[in-house]
Amino acid sequence: MSILFFLAHQEESFSLNFNILETNVVNILLLIGLIFYVKTTSLDPNLKERQETIFRQVENIKKDLFTATEYYYLAEQASSQNKFWLESLQKFYQEEKKNVLEKINTTSLVAINSNIVAAQNFITTIEKKSFLLLQKYILYLVAGKILRKFLKLSEKEQSQFIETTLLKLRGEKNGH
Repeated sequence: MSILFFLAHQEESFSLNFNILETNVVNILLLIGLIFYVKTTSLDPNLKERQETIFRQVENIKKDLFTATEYYYLAEQASSQNKFWLESLQKFYQEEKKNVLEKINTTSLVAINSNIVAAQNFITTIEKKSFLLLQKYILYLVAGKILRKFLKLSEKEQSQFIETTLLKLRGEKNGH
């Protein structure tokens, strides 16, 4: 008598085998075999592919962080240079203002004062632009860090985060 999954073959007919000890051992072995087969044929390649994707994403994030750091340092250098030139220009214009005021009459003073104000506005504009550029690079770095943390979340946590963020952007509270 051979046992196969709950059925027993007896005299060319199939019937249920109620011998629990015999059928459970066979069933457990079949279940273990089925689980091993599914794991090796379906799960292992998918997990390996996902791991490779994650490694590529991490490498891309590292490259982006390196690029953002380079941009940040360039912005810092540009800001330092702009500050130096702005201070030099301010000193130059202050000295020019003093010299011109001593040499020209009162009608010319109005025109010179307007030029000085324009130069000071120009300097202020350059300072603001430098500051905005620095802010953009800092935001780029922060966005990179947020993205790295976001990618470490599970898909469910990512979905919850996105849903909560969208609700907050619409002005709704958590919940539906």
